[in-house]
Amino acid sequence: MAEPVKTPSANRNNGNKLNGESFKNIAQSRKQSNEKRYLSYNEETERTFVSKPAFHISAVVCGERTMEAATMLKSTTIFTDQTVQLHVVAEDELHAELKNIFTQWQTVQSGQVQFKLYSLQFPSGENSEEWKQLFKPCAAQRLFLVDVLTSVDSVLYLDTDTLVLRPVEDIWNHFQRFDISQLASMSPEGEESSITWYPRFARHPFVGENGMNSGVMLMNLTKMRIFPWRENVIGAYHKYKSRITWGDQDLLNIVFHDHPELLYVYSCDWNYRPDHCMYGNNCGAATDNGISVIHGNRGVYHNNKQLFFKAIYTAIRDFKPGDDTKLLANQLAENLRAFSDPYCGAMAKSVLKLPNKFSFKI
Repeated sequence: MAEPVKTPSANRNNGNKLNGESFKNIAQSRKQSNEKRYLSYNEETERTFVSKPAFHISAVVCGERTMEAATMLKSTTIFTDQTVQLHVVAEDELHAELKNIFTQWQTVQSGQVQFKLYSLQFPSGENSEEWKQLFKPCAAQRLFLVDVLTSVDSVLYLDTDTLVLRPVEDIWNHFQRFDISQLASMSPEGEESSITWYPRFARHPFVGENGMNSGVMLMNLTKMRIFPWRENVIGAYHKYKSRITWGDQDLLNIVFHDHPELLYVYSCDWNYRPDHCMYGNNCGAATDNGISVIHGNRGVYHNNKQLFFKAIYTAIRDFKPGDDTKLLANQLAENLRAFSDPYCGAMAKSVLKLPNKFSFKI
C-alpha cells in the first residue's frame, strides 16, 4: 500500500484549531458508534436492524446521475465480503428508482449490503437553492453530511463518477493513519503544476502547490462536529463565492488551506483521473501499486473523449452483484484489450492489477 503523502504546509488559522485535548475521547467514541446497530431498508421496504460493524459509504445523487451513482456504489461492494452500509442523499423523486435498483442486488437480498436513503438538507438560514446549484446539482450537499448523517461516526464519501477497484476496507484503513487532528482526506488535484488547474487559474486559497481533488474523501464526522465545520464552510462561501469555479471542491480547498492540520493526503492511485494519463501517465504510484479508485470526471463515462475510462465503467455497470468477481476481472481485461495508445491505454495493467489480485479472494 502506498505511503500517505505528507500534508502540505500553509499559513494556519489559529482560530477554531483542533488539539489533542479536544479529541482525547474520539477513539472510544468511534468504537462505540461502530458497535451501535443501524437501520436500513430490505427488499420488502421494512426496516431491518444489523448489529455487525460496517463500512459506511455515502454519495449524493441528483439529476440524471442515478445509474452512474448506482454503478459507483456497486463498485464499493464487489471486492469485499464485509458488511457495507450505503448512505445515499438524493432528490426525493429519485428515491423509488434507487431503491428499485438496490433491492435487485443479490448482496442486498443477502443482507451483506444495506442502504438508507436521505432527503437533501442544507443549513437553515441559507439559500438552499443557491447551495443546491453550486457547481453541479447537489454537489455541495457533501459539505453538510455532518447534519444529515447524524448518527454516523465516519464515512467514505465518493463522487458518483468514481469506481473502486479493490476491497473498500483498504480505503477505509487510511482512517487508522489519521493523526489526532486530521478529520478528512483528499488527494492532490494534480502531480505537475504546469498542467494543474489550481496553480494556473485559481483566484482563492488552495492546499499546497496544486490544490486538492475531493472525489474520494474519508470524513470523520465526529471530529467535524467538534470542529465548527459548518461555520467554516459557510464563511468561506460568503467570502469567496464570486471567485470559486469548482464549487464544493474549492470551498474544501479554502477551509483546508486555513486549517492544514485537519487534512490527511493520500496519493494519486486512490483517485486516478483522465488528467493523470491524457498527456502520458504522471501518477507514479498508479504504476507501482495499481489503481485503487478510478475517477471518470470530465463526463468521460458518457462521451467518447476517453473511451478507456468508459470501458471500465461499462464493465462494472453491467456486472451483477453477487456474481463471481473473476467474471468482472475478465470483462475488464477484454474491454481494455482494444487500447494500445501510449497515454491512458498504457495504464491497462495498472487498472487490472488489483481486480485480478482480489477477484480470487472473495
